[in-house]
Amino acid sequence: MIVTLLVVAATTLAIRMARQVEDRKERVTQTQVRMERVRAALHAFAATQGRLPCPSDGALDEGLAVPPTAVDDCTNRDGTVPWVSLGLQSHDALDGWGRKISYRVPDGFNGLTRPSGVGSVGSMGLNVNDGATLLVNQAWVLISHGASGLGAWRVAAPRMAMPGAGGNEWSNTQAPPGNYFRREEAVVNAGTGNDYASNDVAHFDDVLLFESIA
Repeated sequence: MIVTLLVVAATTLAIRMARQVEDRKERVTQTQVRMERVRAALHAFAATQGRLPCPSDGALDEGLAVPPTAVDDCTNRDGTVPWVSLGLQSHDALDGWGRKISYRVPDGFNGLTRPSGVGSVGSMGLNVNDGATLLVNQAWVLISHGASGLGAWRVAAPRMAMPGAGGNEWSNTQAPPGNYFRREEAVVNAGTGNDYASNDVAHFDDVLLFESIA
């Protein structure tokens, strides 16, 4: 009887873990699909406006670029996708966990939000550490803060708690300039086999999409 109970418990645990893995894959896929919609909308905006929009205020659910016009300095530089300004639906700006997708764009006197910023000589982009490779001059960065959601802006709710200061996830919550990070998921401590606390600086489950200026 004891052996049977142990087998049943182990089987139940394995099924539960498999379901959790499958659920995460589905949510990541949904996030990536929505990010591709945002990418297409950014392309269309740049083609018609000659610049990129500023981020929306993450604390509000309006989806408007702030300010809405061409400008050197954006108001909410650690904000979210301005889905209204991009002609998208509200759900297009949410990740697979229902949280707002963060949007980073280079502003300033040589940024891409100023008049004719896209295509101007001397425009400077963002830095992204893609694994072990530093990529410079990225035109924009979209960030889902993953299953943990730390640092994410939410719909009709306060911002999630921030990740551990100094970690890669923390860097992904910050306004430009700075380095953003895309790398392999790290939710389990390989040395101990235990899950990292979600606010551990080693924890990482963010999902990013970005594109070069060139």
